[in-house]
Amino acid sequence: MRDEKKHEYYLKNQEARKAYQRKYYAANKAKILKQRALEILADPELADKKRAYNRAYYLRNRARLKALRQKKARQKKDSNNISE
Repeated sequence: MRDEKKHEYYLKNQEARKAYQRKYYAANKAKILKQRALEILADPELADKKRAYNRAYYLRNRARLKALRQKKARQKKDSNNISE
């Protein structure tokens, strides 16, 4: 059972958190990509492990992920129609 206070806090601050994460990634992109490359050099099987994990995750959550993508596409289409 989830804690409603934590959930409300998370929802209330979701956009601020996402903005911070985008800013952080943009500022540290080179460092992050370099670290990923070093991890793959250290463990050549890591890329295959990640690929297998991502595939399994997608297969488990396919319906939800497709619904999210369709929703985003509709919103983008609607916003383009409004601006025209």
